[in-house]
Amino acid sequence: MSASNAKWSFRWLAMVVLLWGGTAAAAGVDSDGDGLTDEAEVRDYHTDPGLVDTDTDGLADGDEVKLHFTHPRLADTDGDGFLDGIEVRLGSDPLDPGSRPVATDLDGDGLSNSEEQEVYGS
Repeated sequence: MSASNAKWSFRWLAMVVLLWGGTAAAAGVDSDGDGLTDEAEVRDYHTDPGLVDTDTDGLADGDEVKLHFTHPRLADTDGDGFLDGIEVRLGSDPLDPGSRPVATDLDGDGLSNSEEQEVYGS
C-alpha cells in the first residue's frame, strides 16, 4: 500500500470511528469546509471528509451536491471528456454530454477542444 493510500485509509478509518461515537455527527462538523458535514460525506456521498474536492474536478463536494447536482466522486459526471469544474466555469452543462465548453482551446496547445475530443479523443 502506498503512503498516500495508507494516509487516506487511516483518515477514513478515524472518521468512521469518530462518527460512530457520535461526536462529529452531533456537532455537524465539516472538517474540510466544503459545505457537507463529515457525517454526510461518509454516510451519504462516500466522499473524503478531509478533501474539499474528492474527485479533483475543480468543484467542492458541497457545490457538486447542492448547487450543480454533479457527482462528487466523478470528475466528469456526463462522460463527455471535460471536467465538471471546467464545464461550469465555461458555461456548458456538466450533466449534458452534448454540451461543450465555449472556450476554443482550453489547454493552449493550438488544437480546438472539438478537434481534441473528436479527432484525438483527449
